Amino acid sequence: MEAYFLAVRDTCDVQIGFHGHDNLGLSVANAVRAAELGADIVDTSLQGMGRSAGNTPTELFLVVMERLGRRLGFDPLLVMDIGEKYVKPLIQRNGLSSLDIVSGYAQFHSSYMGVIREFSSKYGVDPRKLIIALCERDLVDAPRALVEELARSLSEESDEAFSARFHLDRYFGAEQSFGSGK
Repeated sequence: MEAYFLAVRDTCDVQIGFHGHDNLGLSVANAVRAAELGADIVDTSLQGMGRSAGNTPTELFLVVMERLGRRLGFDPLLVMDIGEKYVKPLIQRNGLSSLDIVSGYAQFHSSYMGVIREFSSKYGVDPRKLIIALCERDLVDAPRALVEELARSLSEESDEAFSARFHLDRYFGAEQSFGSGK
């Protein structure tokens, strides 16, 4: 995160914001570091609500910043109350998802999960292995032809049956297909 932040700051004079996902459990640490580096905006969400493993939890970010002596002007207990009352009932996450962890590990954006779902199902391959293989080739995009080629290749070398335990239907992803030829 810091390398990206510094590269942008050293290249151009624009406001910089940070929006972190918590796939590797580092969203709060990265958000705090972004604030320390001078980010103009640090995006958080109540209860960490967001796609995949969720976003930087506002409640945690606020109390860590307070602990570091940086008062942001919010009452952390009131923010916690609002999150617990209005947002927590909407969250359906239970425990850790290996799909979310692999997404963070591979640097995969879950908005491409639709194409992963399609070809992991079609070829009976583990979607985690497909995500890793894709990200070894392309960290920015998920071209249908490439994902299908990788799924086909994984199906030829794998003797392990695809498991239906992955809840791929909870991922959205249509926004990445708009206008990109997928």
